[in-house]
Amino acid sequence: MRLRQWLKKNGVTYERFGELIDRDHGAVARYVAGKAIPRSDTMVKIYVVTNGEVPPNSFYDLPTLTASVGVAPVATASAAVADEPTALAV
Repeated sequence: MRLRQWLKKNGVTYERFGELIDRDHGAVARYVAGKAIPRSDTMVKIYVVTNGEVPPNSFYDLPTLTASVGVAPVATASAAVADEPTALAV
């Protein structure tokens, strides 16, 4: 969910949300408008305040990944390491 959606859904103003994340309402307005991306420490606060409903990736225009993209999924690092003959057992 994007920040704009979360604020509307929860009836939270830019000013109130800014207080919750230690930023001014202007910063919140810029995040909502896509004119600024929060710093990592602010992203953590947003994630916590929204109970994970607004994840850091929501501030980036990332494509939605589906099986039809045509790219084979990458094996997980743990699976790849387990298949390595030189990997140490943990």
